[in-house]
Amino acid sequence: MAINNQIQTGTSVIPLLGVTDASSASAGIIGQLISSVVSSGSAVSCSNGTARNVTSISVTAGDWNIIGNVFFNGSVVTNPTYRCWISATSASLPDNSLISLFNASLLLTGIDAGINAPFFRTTINSTTTIYLSCQANFSAGTVTACGGIYARRIR
Repeated sequence: MAINNQIQTGTSVIPLLGVTDASSASAGIIGQLISSVVSSGSAVSCSNGTARNVTSISVTAGDWNIIGNVFFNGSVVTNPTYRCWISATSASLPDNSLISLFNASLLLTGIDAGINAPFFRTTINSTTTIYLSCQANFSAGTVTACGGIYARRIR
């Protein structure tokens, strides 16, 4: 059930649409959720030092709060460093301030790690693809990545 609330700002009244009955918010309504999850059975292979997209979503015009998580599964991996982030740029390593990092500086093998991507807020004026991306650096072994990205419309 959509309801129409109002906010008074000076002499203007701004209508806000939302839901109050525990249903899912429809497209364009505050609270709308868009998500994509890649299960461990469909995990993407990571090449050493190469940025990869785990998954992506398409968000429409508006303000969005976006979160995500990546699980790295290492098989006979040595010296792993795992990174994940959310971006509007496909598989491109952003500034370090926008990355979550796991680093096993000891000589360890078979390292798995789950990492939350840093919170990402965006205001866009047209439909945009948002990516959950990752990078694995390692000296031996194989790594796969799975996870999910979740966008909530905030206005």
